[in-house]
Amino acid sequence: MTAGPRYQVQDCVTVCLDCGVVVIITEAHDRYHSIESSWAWMLAVLKTAHVAAHIHEKYDVVERIDSRKFDNWSADALAEVTAGMEGGQ
Repeated sequence: MTAGPRYQVQDCVTVCLDCGVVVIITEAHDRYHSIESSWAWMLAVLKTAHVAAHIHEKYDVVERIDSRKFDNWSADALAEVTAGMEGGQ
């Protein structure tokens, strides 16, 4: 069993108790939370991956994550980290 967002119906309106938005399609909103959770996991890996110190320096990972301003660097950095893990580096 996996935990998903919690919903509450009030006056025929479904509200997500986790993020506070009004939800029309709960399945789509469940996917949104799943994607958001995966993204947060990816950032945690990038911030704490000691196997990829060169990635931290190349992309200024900690500073970018802490600034909460993101662009395409995170996908490129994660690809380098996982490639290093797969190659046994």
